[in-house]
Amino acid sequence: SIGNLCVGNYSVIVQDNNQCTFNWTGTIGNSSTNIDSVTVIGNLATGSNVLGTMTSGWLYNCTIDLAALDTAYLVSATFGNAMFTQDSLYTTWYLIDTNGNAMYVNYTYSVPFGSTGLYNLVLQLYCPIKSQPVYYNIISVLNLAEAGISDNNLSELNVFPNPVQSTLNIGNISSSFDYSLLNMDGKILMNGTLSASSPMIDVSNLSAGTYLIRLNNTQNAFTYRVIK
Repeated sequence: SIGNLCVGNYSVIVQDNNQCTFNWTGTIGNSSTNIDSVTVIGNLATGSNVLGTMTSGWLYNCTIDLAALDTAYLVSATFGNAMFTQDSLYTTWYLIDTNGNAMYVNYTYSVPFGSTGLYNLVLQLYCPIKSQPVYYNIISVLNLAEAGISDNNLSELNVFPNPVQSTLNIGNISSSFDYSLLNMDGKILMNGTLSASSPMIDVSNLSAGTYLIRLNNTQNAFTYRVIK
């Protein structure tokens, strides 16, 4: 005997002491005729400045009653600051129902590196226990500049010398940029500000190895090697 199962397909295998088995598969449905319907919250942006639409996988969450959803919006969106997470967009969403129950939902989207402009973000939620209809698409339009990426064209920036012993130079800087210096594990070792009059970073205290320099509020990141 089992209860409180979600809507879906199930399999049961019964085995006796003689190792004989019996298999059963079936679908547990819902009496509601809206079981396959999807409620959409928000509007998709359209136009030539929209780069595309990124959709989450279906997230099971019954913390609130989605059928009584009162407010839903994107709270924050930030990019990973390590070399291997720069295309990861970490988002947090806030939802509250009319009963006062609230929750935060986190989801990570994969964004093509080097893209700037508008994206439609879709968060897909479902809860077959509390909510009818059970499937919800919550839409937010995100400008990637608001997620820590500006439209600055820094493609001609370069790092020299590489490898370096004591002083690292960032060439072709025309304005000021904050920077973070990280090891290959993503740990920030130092940060500061670079400008046309001061484009150098003192790395004399670093051990020999490979490091990542990331210019904040831009898409640019550079790897370099320190030698001793």
